[in-house]
Amino acid sequence: MLLSEITQLLEVNGIGVRGTDLFAGEIPAHASQACVGLLETGGRPPQFVHNQNQRLAEAPGFQVLVRSADYEAAREKCEAIVRLLTFRNQTLSGVRYHSIVPVQSPIDLGRDGNELHKVACNFDVIKEPSPS
Repeated sequence: MLLSEITQLLEVNGIGVRGTDLFAGEIPAHASQACVGLLETGGRPPQFVHNQNQRLAEAPGFQVLVRSADYEAAREKCEAIVRLLTFRNQTLSGVRYHSIVPVQSPIDLGRDGNELHKVACNFDVIKEPSPS
């Protein structure tokens, strides 16, 4: 699925370690101060072939949220993730991704309840359906 495929790419490229400082679907309360979370967002409708019910391509969205005690560190990590995740025509975990593109530049979301900085970026995706 989308988040696990993206999380694996980030882990392989040294962004974090799943379950320690890299999370899909949420950032749990036990997470370290400096961490990355991937969250699904609304996407666009899938593409179909003629009058068939089979999806040809999906168009989901997701957000990368970087949290850190240091704003510059959060911003730099988010920028590195944007560079890594901006691509066309790659295969991740056996699934063809036509494109992943940022919707905007990384944005400052302020601080959370623990006074940690949050920097985020949203992405649009076009990909073939993941196997069930």
